[in-house]
Amino acid sequence: GVATPSASAAAAAASTASPPARSTASAMADASPFSVETANFEPWASRARVRGAGVGRGTFDAVTTAQLTSNAGNSAKDAWRARAAGVVGDMRFLFLMDPMEGLLTAKDTTFALMLAAASRGHELAHALPLGIFADTRHREGSAELFVRAARVDVARKGEPGPGDSYKLHDRHVELVADFDAVFIRNDPPFDANYAWMTQLLELVRDRTFVMNDPRGLRDANEKLYTLNFSRWMAKTTVTASPAHVREFVHEVGGEAVIKPLDGMAGSGVFLLRTSDRNFNAIVEATIGETGRRWCMVQEYLPAARIGDKRILVLDGEPLGAILRVPRDDEARANIHAGGSVEKVPVTDEERAMIRELAPRLKQDGLYFVGLDVIGGKLTEVNVTSPTGIQQMTRFDGVDYPGRVIEWVERRASR
Repeated sequence: GVATPSASAAAAAASTASPPARSTASAMADASPFSVETANFEPWASRARVRGAGVGRGTFDAVTTAQLTSNAGNSAKDAWRARAAGVVGDMRFLFLMDPMEGLLTAKDTTFALMLAAASRGHELAHALPLGIFADTRHREGSAELFVRAARVDVARKGEPGPGDSYKLHDRHVELVADFDAVFIRNDPPFDANYAWMTQLLELVRDRTFVMNDPRGLRDANEKLYTLNFSRWMAKTTVTASPAHVREFVHEVGGEAVIKPLDGMAGSGVFLLRTSDRNFNAIVEATIGETGRRWCMVQEYLPAARIGDKRILVLDGEPLGAILRVPRDDEARANIHAGGSVEKVPVTDEERAMIRELAPRLKQDGLYFVGLDVIGGKLTEVNVTSPTGIQQMTRFDGVDYPGRVIEWVERRASR
């Protein structure tokens, strides 16, 4: 049915509290086993309209939707041929993400992308990452990738949050290759299941556009990937040695920030001071008493009190930025840790940094990323599910989600 945020949910969306826990029951139901033999392969795209490039939407006599999708198994190929001939049908986008009921729609970047795609007439589908599966019975001689997906309608009528709604339709098993684009938007951490998901998505490489590239996601730990651009970073070490941590903190002036390599949204991030009696306890909590895990330690930047800038980058070009400002009683500026958000420009120096990062980002298929910058220093490259686009849009009055979807349309039409 239609889900509309309640008053309490709207209040939560407006607050800076952490997002609600994901629905375990829903997640388990969506990931239940199902049979390929009983799958419904009727593509939703058979109901899509057809438009000519550059002349707006409309129905064409020359190419009908029935011709585009007369064969369900070849619907994706037919759509690609039609686009090559200058005829573009409404696209089908698959969002691999967390359960819809856990979204704070007033802030969530994925919801904003869905709204933008829906406004442009595209079909949207929702699936949990565990809803994809491979099977060799459909196409002889090769494995095929399937997904148990539900068509989803999204709407915003009024203020973000109270005016947001969505409707999930029945789930059906679909060929992933029959979607024009797949958006990987489930939250970190990057665990074993996340890695296996990216490996499964390799089965549709060169047939369906996937953002970000699964191979790039596997190679780009959000902390370690930053080391490729070390000249833009604060002083940093990655180590599993408690003694090394203490030596580093002492050398950079007695203050540093320690963070686990698999953390997100400020989780596990601590301010370290050599004068703090809890120094050893914090280090042990992060890497273990005997150094069982690596951690990243960075010099403390006083500019962190001013704020932590998030710059969203699309295909190597800056979209815009927001400044996340920490509370007076908090060292972390993350929104989930209670940080507030302010309007901020992208500086010339930051644009120069992005120009230097762009070739590597494009090479690795990291098309849509979030750079975290403090005092002009790069601290992280967020590649799994970058956020902040709704706040940017409200501050700047620019349809940033629409720009992302427009770019995906062009990229998926190649």
